[in-house]
Amino acid sequence: MAELLSREPICHEPRTRGRTILQISEAERWALVSVRVPEAAALDRLGFQRVTTEAYRQLRVGLDRCGVGQPVRIWNYIPAIRRRYATDLDQYMAFNAGRYAAFASAAWYGQICLAERWMPTASGVGHEGEDLVLHALATDHPAQPVENPRQVSAYHYSRRYGPKPPCFARATVIEEPDGGRRLLVGGTASVIGEDSRHEDDVVAQTRETIENLAHLARAAGLPSGTMTLPRFTDLRVYYPRPSDLPILQQMVVESFPQARLDWVAAELCRPELLVEIEGVASAAAA
Repeated sequence: MAELLSREPICHEPRTRGRTILQISEAERWALVSVRVPEAAALDRLGFQRVTTEAYRQLRVGLDRCGVGQPVRIWNYIPAIRRRYATDLDQYMAFNAGRYAAFASAAWYGQICLAERWMPTASGVGHEGEDLVLHALATDHPAQPVENPRQVSAYHYSRRYGPKPPCFARATVIEEPDGGRRLLVGGTASVIGEDSRHEDDVVAQTRETIENLAHLARAAGLPSGTMTLPRFTDLRVYYPRPSDLPILQQMVVESFPQARLDWVAAELCRPELLVEIEGVASAAAA
């Protein structure tokens, strides 16, 4: 993200509206829009759902102000993501319902919001703070969402994962001016179809996650390396159990020796998941 906005971005003064704080940074053909909802963790389920909808509406306001094209990548940092409610719903499900309501509005996509050509790539992880924080990266470079053939598209998940599905593409491929391509991959985990795999086995989950990354790169038409892994240049690894970090570091470094790595302790959207990886892969012009 920092690399994409490294050309002396123009930073606008934050704007506050209601509970939300909006911040915009712009660079050549790129923009980063951020929204923060202070103390969102203190809200009940419906309150959290409502502020999520409002946060996404403010994100849309910021994107429209930039005028650089479409959002291609969104990061969602969700407080108390694993909180469960009496109705057998959790905080992530409340977040998904709020995001869905915003995307289904006229400001975003209306009732065609589940058409895959519209979906930006996204990650959604927990954090220990009190605020709901969103970051959206937008560009006017040609871009196309990518889905993993091994997985059900997130926006087609069954109601087992909440009353409204998550709305995001698995990845987005961006065509660059020199003819190269850059693949932005959202949070990827040990999920086949729509089901988590290898419960309580961090080694097997990591292998499955890496395999999903490879399938996404192939689906995007990126060439694979000698070990059938895509050319990832940057990876961020989220993990909920600190005791798993040594084995995660060993496996990820062995699989992606050339990538810049970032390690983040975080709660994930499903309690059984032990690792989630996002990143950037690239292919040079032919």
